[in-house]
Amino acid sequence: MTVSLSNALRKTHLASFFRSKRCLLQIIADLDENNQAYLLGFVYCSQLREARQVRFYVDTGSTVTTLLDIDVVRLGLKWQGLEQTKCDTAAGVIYPYILPRVTVFLKNIVDSKVILNAYPLKTIHLIPPEDPTKIVPIQYEFCFSLLGMDVLEKFSDLKFNFKEKKMYLIT
Repeated sequence: MTVSLSNALRKTHLASFFRSKRCLLQIIADLDENNQAYLLGFVYCSQLREARQVRFYVDTGSTVTTLLDIDVVRLGLKWQGLEQTKCDTAAGVIYPYILPRVTVFLKNIVDSKVILNAYPLKTIHLIPPEDPTKIVPIQYEFCFSLLGMDVLEKFSDLKFNFKEKKMYLIT
């Protein structure tokens, strides 16, 4: 389904700037109270029957897109039997599981139309909970995962509009 956003885009000075420069405005992420950018996307892999919605924080410090514990359980992903890898993080060394052949879909704005663009990835990381039985459905609405540089590198620029609480990923 394609949705026109031309009226909404006309209201922002930033959008008119991009149109005048003939840039394609790709992804619009919201900024939270700490000015961290987040957006809704979808994930598809062979373990899922259809693409499932995921709330991503835009994480320029993460090399690989990573599904965190609550999303791993919510999506019903199986990590047993998957290969693990060592990752150095700000919080220390972790050993996420490697989920192969994943497609991340993001809502993109191209020529004032909303479309879903696919970003096929060789792998993403899963960080499952230590005890999946302790994850309860009420936590689902507060969960997020990390959109890493493996997707972000596909864009040429990031622009912030702190007044409007938006971040724009631009090709």
